Amino acid sequence: MKVSFYHVGNTWIALKAMFDKLKIPVVAPPEITQASITYGIKHSPEQVCEPFKYILGEYKQCLDAGADTFFYIGSTSREGCRLTQFGVGMKDILRRQGYKIDVIGWGDESLKKNYFQIKKAAPKLTFLQFTFLELWIIIKLSYIEWLEDFVNQLRPYAINPKDCSKLLKQGLELIDKSQNVFSLFSTKQKIKRLGKKIKQDRTRKPIPVIVVGDLYLVLEPAINNHIFEKLGEMGLIPYRSFYLSHFLRRSGKVIGPWGKNTFRYKFKHAKKYMDKTLTFGTLESVGDTVRLLQEKKIKGIVHMHSFTCMPEVINTVIYKKIAKDFNVPLLLLGLGEHHTEAHQETRLEAFVDVLKNG
Repeated sequence: MKVSFYHVGNTWIALKAMFDKLKIPVVAPPEITQASITYGIKHSPEQVCEPFKYILGEYKQCLDAGADTFFYIGSTSREGCRLTQFGVGMKDILRRQGYKIDVIGWGDESLKKNYFQIKKAAPKLTFLQFTFLELWIIIKLSYIEWLEDFVNQLRPYAINPKDCSKLLKQGLELIDKSQNVFSLFSTKQKIKRLGKKIKQDRTRKPIPVIVVGDLYLVLEPAINNHIFEKLGEMGLIPYRSFYLSHFLRRSGKVIGPWGKNTFRYKFKHAKKYMDKTLTFGTLESVGDTVRLLQEKKIKGIVHMHSFTCMPEVINTVIYKKIAKDFNVPLLLLGLGEHHTEAHQETRLEAFVDVLKNG
């Protein structure tokens, strides 16, 4: 077994942690390229969502690099939407292309089935050890998400914003090398010290905004054209709402039912606009957006969706209503295979102009 993953930003580093502990060979996913995107578009069903197309291209790259098994975060819940197809659907397509591929959907099946799938490559693994390794993934993922937020909130103050991108890369390497909770805590303190060394202008007054939408588009810089970096360089502090670790905690599958209660406070703020979720984190994101607007902690909304994602297209109506009720600017970004970076930058500049002068 040689395991690999699709990116979803830096999430794969946390997933890799389980297999590093088990000494199962891992193939690091290559960077997303135009060639991989083109492959995914060519071999995917035309009306499937954009993330499916991008990830199919990633799978092909990983297989070419020597991987034979993919470990991904799945779901059998209604809001999981296309996630099960990230395994079964792509496996069928790639097998028709002549590739030998197996998939392990963490959450698609029972945890016991996941355990036995991995036990084939690690015969001495016990179910208790497997449970602790799942928790280890969530802990590492939480630290990665903290690092990304730390850098995003530092960038608008940095004299040279590129220093923040270097800090992100360095921090990810340190987290990847951390082998236990104590090491992670030490790493976090080191990253904070490195952040203080970056030259900053604290007289600046960056404008806070929230970035919401399709989880994959929000998390993957290669697809959203590094939107968090660009917003920071333009003098904005971009906040996120729903995280992948939130989904894992909220499901209650891995760490017990107490994880489900963590986010209930967000639901009450969303009640005016919706009472049922449409896709990953919609209720949480809407609730957080409303709460932050009520507390006057943000001054604008950026909503990213793919052209062929019906739930997120419906969500645009909700965010339009919220923006109108609170009288704040809303930027709707429909990302897809025909979307260009130049087009996005033009719209971002106009959005920033409205925030600063509106």
